[in-house]
Amino acid sequence: MKNQNSAQHERSPKLIRRWAASFNIFALLFSTSACGTNVVEKYAPANDQEKAELDMEASRYSSASTKLERVLEAEPENHTARSLLGAAYAAQAGITTLGLIKNAASLKSAGSTGISAYTAIYPTVTTDSLGFMGKACDAMAAIPLADRTTEMKLQYSLFFSSYALMQIKYFVDNPAALSELSVEDAAKLILTLAKAGEAGGSSPLTTAATAFAETLQQAPGTSVEKVKTVLLANSQASGG
Repeated sequence: MKNQNSAQHERSPKLIRRWAASFNIFALLFSTSACGTNVVEKYAPANDQEKAELDMEASRYSSASTKLERVLEAEPENHTARSLLGAAYAAQAGITTLGLIKNAASLKSAGSTGISAYTAIYPTVTTDSLGFMGKACDAMAAIPLADRTTEMKLQYSLFFSSYALMQIKYFVDNPAALSELSVEDAAKLILTLAKAGEAGGSSPLTTAATAFAETLQQAPGTSVEKVKTVLLANSQASGG
């Protein structure tokens, strides 16, 4: 029977070969080729757009938007970068396309129809988050309709519907802001609702925004009076 030492000697060549193989792989990764580029560098992100995509995956949304803004300065017709920029802005408002789809689907399956149920899916709305969502919508609107892919059209629809619903939530949750609603505020909400309606689509968010727009049209008074009346009614209905 082989003793322990002899067994260890038999294993040693195998271990040495494995270590050697590992060392060779490690050396390959960090070795310099004839053109001065190693394997790691070869597969590193090559430009700001690729770096921005990695930033998005790592939730570094501000960094991603900065890089994408630079890309678009040089390539204003880069619609993929512009769509990604829209997503980066929306994410800084606490909004992601996937999150919107999941939340809307949950509300639809639960049979929710009231506007308050749909505004409830959004995080606390601030003037900052509204600013970012407005920039997200501007980015998507800058892509010509003829050049929008199916995914871009969905993103456009969800973002404008969400921007409208977030404005509604902001004023319903802030009675002081609602009391000071300006002509510009009312016009912005009405325009956003119109854009959401124009986008079409079957999203429950778009349906909710469209229904709210129809309620506004039926309300009496000026645009400010219409918006205040309907928002106040929603505030009271939600217990605000």
